[in-house]
Amino acid sequence: MNKNLKKIRKNITGGIHLEESIPGFFNHLVTEYHTYGSMELAMHYYSFYEAYCDNEHVWSDHNKETIKNVNCLVRDHIVKASTGERLEKAVAQIDSIRNEIISRMHVIAAYTDVFMIYEYVLNRVEYRFKGDIKPLDDQEFTREILQYIFDSEDNFIINENIKEIIGQLPVRITRQKYFDLLKDSIKAYQGAERDTLDTFLYLIRTSAMLHMPKNMEEYYPKLWEMKEKLSSLSYKEISKEEYEEASTMLRVASLMLETENFVYYNLQEIVNDVYVLLLSSNYTGMVENPREKQEEASFNIIKEINKAFFVKEKKELPDALIQHFAIMEGVLEEVSGELIALEEVLDLLERDYKQLISDLFIDKLFQALLRCNDLLSSSIFIEFHEHKDHSTVDEALAEKEADTLINDLARIFKELDRAITRAIMGNTLNKIPVFFKNRTEVMEYILYSLDRCTDTYEKAACAEIIQGIMEEN
Repeated sequence: MNKNLKKIRKNITGGIHLEESIPGFFNHLVTEYHTYGSMELAMHYYSFYEAYCDNEHVWSDHNKETIKNVNCLVRDHIVKASTGERLEKAVAQIDSIRNEIISRMHVIAAYTDVFMIYEYVLNRVEYRFKGDIKPLDDQEFTREILQYIFDSEDNFIINENIKEIIGQLPVRITRQKYFDLLKDSIKAYQGAERDTLDTFLYLIRTSAMLHMPKNMEEYYPKLWEMKEKLSSLSYKEISKEEYEEASTMLRVASLMLETENFVYYNLQEIVNDVYVLLLSSNYTGMVENPREKQEEASFNIIKEINKAFFVKEKKELPDALIQHFAIMEGVLEEVSGELIALEEVLDLLERDYKQLISDLFIDKLFQALLRCNDLLSSSIFIEFHEHKDHSTVDEALAEKEADTLINDLARIFKELDRAITRAIMGNTLNKIPVFFKNRTEVMEYILYSLDRCTDTYEKAACAEIIQGIMEEN
C-alpha cells in the first residue's frame, strides 16, 4: 500500500478531510478491484478452458449455451472495452446469467439431497441380495463406536462424531420422540437472530425433501423422472431387479449432478470476475496503478483463452501464457492482503457516511464498490437482493416455526414409504444440536438403535457404513 493511500485510509478512519479523502479512496479501491478481478479471471479462465477441452463432450446443451454467452461478454466488453449504454447492458446481462446459475445450483442442491435419501435407503436393503451375513454383537460394536466418538478431548470433535454416527444408525425412535427433538432444537434459537433460525430451518427442510425449487422438473426432466420412479418403489418388498435398476439410476443421477455442479461452480467464479471487471472498468485510470504490468499480463491471458473458445477445434494454449503467469506470480496474494485492510474502511463508510457519499455525488461508484466486495468474497453464490432478518427469535415464533415444520413432516411421512421416512429422520437427526447430556445417554441410544433393529440386513448395512467411517477417520 503506497504512502498516499495509507494517508487517505488514516484520514477516513480518523474522520478528517473526508470530502477529499473519500473520492481518493474510491479511486484507489476501484483500481485494486479491477486488477484483482483481471488476475482472478485469468486464473479461473485458464483452468476452466482446460476442463472444457477434456470434458465438454459430456456437458449439457445448457452448460454450453451459458459458456458461449459468458465468452461473448468477455469478447465484446472486456477484450474490447465498452463504455456507456453498452457497458450498462453488459452488466445487466452478466447479472442475469449469474442469477440463473444460482437458480440452477439451488435445484442441483435439492436433487442432491433427494438422491442422498434414496442412497441411504438402498444401502440398507443391499444386504438382502448378498446372501448369508454374520450376526452383530451389539454390545461389542457399541463399545467400538463409543471409543471412536470419545477418542478426543475436543468437545466440538466429539459432537461432530456423535452427529455423524447418529445419521447412520438404524432409526428406531418413535415419530413423536423425533418431533420432540426437532422442536427442542428450534426452541434453542430463542434469543438468537431470526436469520440464524431461518438458515437452520432451510438445512432441515432440504435434508427432509421439503424444499423443492419450482424449476426442478423444467431444468432436469430426466432427474425428475428418476426421483419419481424411486419414490414409487416399495422398499420393504423390493426385488433384486428393482434394486439393481434403482442403484443404476442413482449412479447416473450422481454423475449428472457432479458434472452440473462442477460446470456451474467454476462458471460462477468466472462470472463473478467478469462482473467485477465490467463494474470497475468505467472508473479506472483516475490514479496510478502500481500493478499495471501484472494487469496487462492477466488481460493477455484472458484474450488468448477467449480466442481459443471461439475456435471450432480445441487447441493447446500457447506456451507464452506461462510467461504471463510468471509476471503475476505472488501478486494476487499481495493484492488480497491489501483489500482486506481497504474493505474495513469500505465497511466504515457504508455504516457511517452514506449521506456524505451521496452529497459528493459518488454514490453510484460506491454501490459498484460494495458489489465488487460481495463478488470477490468467499461466498461466490451470494445473493445481492436477499433480505436479512436481524430481529430476535421469541418463544411464540419458535413455537410457530416448530409446529409448521412438524406438520409438514407429518404430512409427507403419510405419503412416503416407511424406509424413506426413516432415511429422512436419519438425515435430519445429524443436523440438529447434540441432544445427549453425557456419555451414558450416547451409549444407551446406540444400544437401543441396534437392539430394536430386527432387520438383520439393515443392521449389517449400518454396521458396515459406520465401520467404514471409523476406519477412514
